[in-house]
Amino acid sequence: MISHQPGLLEIRGLHTEIPARGRIVRPARGLDLTLYRNECLGVAGESGCGKTMLLLSIIRLLPRRAAITAGSIIFEEKDLVGLSASEMRAVRGRRIAMAFQEPMTALNPVLSIGSQVMESIRLHRRLTRHHAKRRAVELLADLRIPDPERRLDQYPHELSGGMRQRVMLATSIASKPSIILADEPTSSLDVTVQAQIIRLLSALQKQYQISLVFVSHDLALLSQLCHRIAIMYLGRIVEVGTAEEIVTHPRHPYTRALLECIPPLPGERPTRDTAEAKGKLFREVAGELPGPADAIPGCQFHPRCPIAIDRCGIDNPSLHRPTQTHQVACLLAS
Repeated sequence: MISHQPGLLEIRGLHTEIPARGRIVRPARGLDLTLYRNECLGVAGESGCGKTMLLLSIIRLLPRRAAITAGSIIFEEKDLVGLSASEMRAVRGRRIAMAFQEPMTALNPVLSIGSQVMESIRLHRRLTRHHAKRRAVELLADLRIPDPERRLDQYPHELSGGMRQRVMLATSIASKPSIILADEPTSSLDVTVQAQIIRLLSALQKQYQISLVFVSHDLALLSQLCHRIAIMYLGRIVEVGTAEEIVTHPRHPYTRALLECIPPLPGERPTRDTAEAKGKLFREVAGELPGPADAIPGCQFHPRCPIAIDRCGIDNPSLHRPTQTHQVACLLAS
């Protein structure tokens, strides 16, 4: 079982804060999460729950004035929180890489594809230009990009969205990192291309023996790609388990609410009292996601929770293990 292995990345009690207009925005509020070697871990939650800020905290590419104020991020026996800027640069990109959500904003529009992939290779592997070019061609071929040598001379705007995302992934794996952090890399793609990228990511993870953190709001997509799924709500992980456990036996009310937001396929029969059984097409999580600067006593989800009791507004539950592979932060979860 994955849970018997030592964690490749161990996040404990992470607090990230951003001063903003006289208030403190808290995208991470005592967050705990473990990533295992050669694992694909999905992170799901509503927009604004802190998923992207979690990834930026890991590689310390936080917005200006933002800071990690407490907690640890242990990677290869080092706490990334305590590393100097120069020490962190040796980790970022080389050992932990990131694939951003929109490649058109991450790729330089005035530089060729080849120059950008080769720059990533030479920055971390100290190869000659000739060998870097050969390696760039190999990477594009691994990413199933047709005619890779010709693509090196093209520019980002000359490629389709799916091709640009593959180039972004090529720059991420160029240094053979241990971990890739993927921030909704398929959200702007149509479903056919999205499926291709997901299959490709799965194959690349096995080929390069990479651990992958895949952030998305789409639980159905994560269930196809990931070994485990972590559910994030307002800066904390509230549930984590195998993909099967999360999808078929969710224990946290927020996880159940997210799953009920997924509409069934035409002709599919609902398995419980869903919105479709009431003649509605869609269901949404009740209430509004609080702002990241709001201070909420007790369980952060209790103002929106359909089963909350008085104690939920007082006690803030930590993750506990109802099973060996399943963790949940809920006072009422068995």
